[in-house]
Amino acid sequence: MNKRHLEERRRFLLDQWNGALDDDHTFRYSPDAHYQALLEIIDEFYHSGVIGLGHRQELVTRALGAYSFHVEEGIAADVYFNPNFYYELLDGDQLLGTVLEGYITGLTYNRLGVIWHDWVDGAWHYQMKDADLNVVGRVEKLQVIRPGLAPLTLRCVVPPKYEFRDWRETVLAPERD
Repeated sequence: MNKRHLEERRRFLLDQWNGALDDDHTFRYSPDAHYQALLEIIDEFYHSGVIGLGHRQELVTRALGAYSFHVEEGIAADVYFNPNFYYELLDGDQLLGTVLEGYITGLTYNRLGVIWHDWVDGAWHYQMKDADLNVVGRVEKLQVIRPGLAPLTLRCVVPPKYEFRDWRETVLAPERD
């Protein structure tokens, strides 16, 4: 391989790694496994001569920063509503639907309502069609407070069809001609 080809391969591998570092969805639901995969790739790059020691330390620091952020975000999502996470909406023990990116979806995948953030008052608000009534309320921590009705509960869960995909095989796969 000539020098230009090696530099292109190096750039490609680092772009793949940066893409994996920016994968918030995987970090959100599998932070430990994703962080470990990032570190293993960094070590592979270092031992194969793709990067030097200084660059390795920089990548490890970036991976640790992203891991720390997502672990803290996950802990907070178990206490306070975060639209980036997947929640189940419960009335007591009964599952009413799910919430993702603020959209409330019923068990038959019909849109039931929305949770939105009001930048003026800084609160999360809730609006849901209940029979023929338009119910409006507030979200406090993981409770949906509805005037005159029993509160609903949000429970942070991993999405049902989510599975951690190990992307290392595609990054380290030999080039195809």
